[in-house]
Amino acid sequence: MLSALERARLRLGQQRLEERRHRAELDLARQYALLRTVLDSSDAAICALDLERRYTVLNRAYAMLVKGLYGSEVSPGRQLEEGLAGAPGD
Repeated sequence: MLSALERARLRLGQQRLEERRHRAELDLARQYALLRTVLDSSDAAICALDLERRYTVLNRAYAMLVKGLYGSEVSPGRQLEEGLAGAPGD
């Protein structure tokens, strides 16, 4: 059985952890927004794939390039091959 002091210390520790988690989530959201702004403001076509050849991130220039060349819509989570279906030689 915990004493009143121990319970108060435990609650305080939990509050501090929750505050740190909240700050980390806000920092992550700010970093993601900055990354998204940088990617989308670039004229270069940029994408990243995971080990299973799924898009993890892409910018508007890349999406427009694929749409123009292959008539395909690409988005995170889709396979690279889906976006390039209809490529010359298919």
